[in-house]
Amino acid sequence: MLSGETGTGKGLLAKLVHEHSARSGGPFVSVHCGAIPQNLIESELFGHEKGAFTSASSRKLGKFEMAAGGIIFLDEVGTMAPDAQVKLLKVLQDKVFQRVGGSADIAADVRVVAATNVDLLKMSESGAFRRDLYYRLSVFPVEIPPLRDRREDIDLLADVIPKDSTKPTARASADFTGWCLKDSCNIPGPAISASWPMSWNARIYWKPPRCLPVSEAVTPALSRSTLK
Repeated sequence: MLSGETGTGKGLLAKLVHEHSARSGGPFVSVHCGAIPQNLIESELFGHEKGAFTSASSRKLGKFEMAAGGIIFLDEVGTMAPDAQVKLLKVLQDKVFQRVGGSADIAADVRVVAATNVDLLKMSESGAFRRDLYYRLSVFPVEIPPLRDRREDIDLLADVIPKDSTKPTARASADFTGWCLKDSCNIPGPAISASWPMSWNARIYWKPPRCLPVSEAVTPALSRSTLK
């Protein structure tokens, strides 16, 4: 279980777990639980058979089946509805699942990595999240501190994010220098890591290599007056 504020890098850490695990040769399947309508979550996770419901015109493999031999990353797992929590708990306990509309048991040969930006323990104590599911997911809990508490990572992020850009021809067209990094350390909150990837994709087209002032590179919402 990866816990931390929005923008602390939970998804990146989940990918690193996959890359350095015995399952690195298998798939890494990411699921944003909060982005899936609750009436479709079971079908998305476990798949469905043809005719399972009105719009099921063909068999569909679910994310658990697609992740066989690898890792499934359940992001924002705290947003799952109670019914979906029950089904997830059953998979973690029994290591098998069934497609919606099917009767055959399918082995869940996956490692589950979950992430949340809320306090799931408090949610479980209040009844908003199943306590038994919480303990199943929290076998190895990892609390990720916000970037403001680990500013030594900023130079590493400045090196990684441009290389990870979806615009490979422009990756080398922008650069951070020492004063930019020092400047970025003064930005409060987790907004730095949360907004950098989007900012890089939007602003990476500078023709001549140049240093991007953090007021430009981090986010348009942070004006120069914000930087102390």
